[in-house]
Amino acid sequence: MQSLAFYSQDHEETIHFPPSDRPSPMVGATAGTGPSGADVSSVADGELVVDARSFTADVAYEAPAQDRVLLATVHRGIMIDTTGRRHDVHEPGETFLLAPPGVPATDQAHRARCTLTLFDAALLTEVTAHSPQLVPGRGPVRFTGRRPLDASANQHLGTTIAFLRDHVLADPDTADGLVD
Repeated sequence: MQSLAFYSQDHEETIHFPPSDRPSPMVGATAGTGPSGADVSSVADGELVVDARSFTADVAYEAPAQDRVLLATVHRGIMIDTTGRRHDVHEPGETFLLAPPGVPATDQAHRARCTLTLFDAALLTEVTAHSPQLVPGRGPVRFTGRRPLDASANQHLGTTIAFLRDHVLADPDTADGLVD
């Protein structure tokens, strides 16, 4: 398990974080005028990456197309998914699919604090194969939208990500055997 923390008020440092040898949910930061501080705490275990990010200014980010799922949970401020000319506004308490597998994403974070979760898309298919309530053998999981179906599903997804971030990945003893 790898942990990484970063804080800077320097625009150039913010743009070039994280190092290129580390999997990252977002790359290619650009900022508007004025100071652009970023505070990032990142935990990675293999292909699973969970970042807690906080921005003191408006920041635009890009995520390249990859074979991973990228989820975002907004805690403060707003995030706007601008992928493919969309303008989907996400407010505190919302968890959404920022980038499905194979699709690049663009996003704006307006003085936002968020959690970004990145994992291999094959993990979802593996999990559903072991879920008795789902029909096995249906092939890879496909996304039919960017938001959870309802408020209850949104809350459940956000709680699951918070538990993963705050307990499983934060404590290697807890993660042993849960995250391979």
